[in-house]
Amino acid sequence: MNAQHIIDRYTEELNAELANMPEVERENTIAELKGHLIAFVQDRMNAGHNVEDLREAVENEFSHPKELAEAMMGEGEEQKRRGSVLGKSGLSVFLIAVIILLPLLPPSYRYAPLALYLAVLAGYVWKRKKLMMFAGVRKNKMRSQHEIVTISRVGAGYLLFLAVLLLVQPLINAFVVLLLIVVSCAAFFLYLNVK
Repeated sequence: MNAQHIIDRYTEELNAELANMPEVERENTIAELKGHLIAFVQDRMNAGHNVEDLREAVENEFSHPKELAEAMMGEGEEQKRRGSVLGKSGLSVFLIAVIILLPLLPPSYRYAPLALYLAVLAGYVWKRKKLMMFAGVRKNKMRSQHEIVTISRVGAGYLLFLAVLLLVQPLINAFVVLLLIVVSCAAFFLYLNVK
């Protein structure tokens, strides 16, 4: 078994698992993934890894073809739901309602709706593992499933930290709150660029 055989076998298994995806979309997806697989395998071979370990390394990096197909098909279903009025824009509608109602809240509770929004957003990031809402994530960088999970967990923690900071803001000096926000933001985006 050689490296090309591993790549071909992985893409064939993925092709079979994506049988319900439209043909053109499936072919484009597999062609793009094949490019990433080839680069990954070449990097591993150049680093001195043997061919026997490549199949396991490919599955560790890209996950099993069945799991990857389920994730891809799940994203397709989610995109269909996004077309609905409440699908994608549910959080946006909530934020707009909060902005409209903000002047009606007592001054000490003005940050509570934003804190609640950040907490809900943190839950969304944790569950869906969506990284593109963080400006520091490079769109063109191919990340492994493990990196995506790790970054989404750290990002969700960061959003929860901001939510808690907004809730305790009346109890802390404004300068300290601003300093904590700036430092945590810098640390999070530094973490993203290192990852």
